Amino acid sequence: MRTALGPLADAAEAMAVLRAVSEPTFFDSLRAGTRTTEQVGSLVTAVIVPWLRERSAPPRREHASDQRVG
Repeated sequence: MRTALGPLADAAEAMAVLRAVSEPTFFDSLRAGTRTTEQVGSLVTAVIVPWLRERSAPPRREHASDQRVG
């Protein structure tokens, strides 16, 4: 799991999420009904990958034009 997480390997939150979605009960609960194994894999990937990318990206710098005046 640490290899899969790369730079997030030391992030407790990322490790917890990866462990949770790797649990057979989580996978089986998504598969219950009509989803195939491939469909569940795609669903988990579609949810987890953007979440991980957001956390591994460098922080965005705000520009003066991005700030709203209230």
